[in-house]
Amino acid sequence: MPASPKFHGEWIGGMTELTLPIILRNTSDNREATGVAHGDITAYYWRETKSPVAIPAVALASVTAFHTAGGWYEVSSTHFPGLYRLDVPDAAIDDEDGVNFVNICVQSSGCYAYYRTLTIETWSRSQIWADLNNSACGLQKLVRATNPLNTLNVNTSGYAEVDLKNWKGATPLDLTLDWEVQAEASSHGSTALGELESEIENSLATTPRIEPAAGAPPDSPTVVEMIQYLYMGLKNKLSSTNNTLKLHNKDGAELTQSTLSDDGTTFTRSKFVAP
Repeated sequence: MPASPKFHGEWIGGMTELTLPIILRNTSDNREATGVAHGDITAYYWRETKSPVAIPAVALASVTAFHTAGGWYEVSSTHFPGLYRLDVPDAAIDDEDGVNFVNICVQSSGCYAYYRTLTIETWSRSQIWADLNNSACGLQKLVRATNPLNTLNVNTSGYAEVDLKNWKGATPLDLTLDWEVQAEASSHGSTALGELESEIENSLATTPRIEPAAGAPPDSPTVVEMIQYLYMGLKNKLSSTNNTLKLHNKDGAELTQSTLSDDGTTFTRSKFVAP
């Protein structure tokens, strides 16, 4: 069973044709050992929690030969004394068992044993990008539509053309394009502004408003509150005595009132206050 995603390993589990540089040194003087043939070595790999597995050594024809499991070749006794090429079997570095590391050991008579531990990662940068760019759930899901309907589109001038009435974020949007949404209304095309106007009108026409509670109208009302009081003054019941004018709500209860006065010269209706 593959392990959970691991990052920053030396090798990506499941990749093939790994070749390692192997350095051998003499036990007598610690100098680099040259001329070690494939028949002179014993190689093993050990995967985490598994038993060691022998790597049968095979003589390669040249240092540039194609990868062969167990392939062995001295790189150059002159320019790289003691350096050898070892082709690791693919089975040593797969991710089938979800191991975190594999250890390579190469031994030769008269030489120190060479050890190399390779940590294995399961997600490479390319795989991470593939997941991010996945057409079903990644960045490719955010696609710029050629038709501006139901999506956020960018016109030839670089402005956003938006069908605000229909686009609810469900239609893909491409973030790979070099564009910047303009916040100013003047920056949007006529289609976007028309849709914005239509959306506002639709919201005002279909959203019911609740009458204010009983009390004095606010000194700093919203536009909706101002319209509400004007509408209620036309629709709802008004009652008056010699000195009081009362505005009622739709159910007939007193909503707000104003004091009336008349000295024979001047008629005054005071500010509406709480009843």
